[in-house]
Amino acid sequence: MVDRVALGHQGGDYAEVQEMRERKVEDYLRQQVMRAGGLCEKHVSPGTWGVPDRLVTYQGKMFLVELKSPTGTLTNHQIRDHQMRLLRGVTVYVLNSKEAVDAWISKLEGKEL
Repeated sequence: MVDRVALGHQGGDYAEVQEMRERKVEDYLRQQVMRAGGLCEKHVSPGTWGVPDRLVTYQGKMFLVELKSPTGTLTNHQIRDHQMRLLRGVTVYVLNSKEAVDAWISKLEGKEL
């Protein structure tokens, strides 16, 4: 399921466990995009908080993707960034599981995005 995750922020040891799970989802996305023939690059913007994690390039289009663990939530910075982009006509896709990645890849390959 492709989903937008609700507002919130986690801290402490729980955040470290979330980071490990998020990394698994991120690694899986990268593998699946590459398998489909696309590029999946880490997206960073020094000095700017909340930018999406990955920039996916597939068949002449670019997509911004935020990765979360299955129970992860967006930070306030991420919510603001996603809203600013949406106001400019750009959707940030939030994926929080391998199943969400699979569903998103299916839409990508089916040219539904």
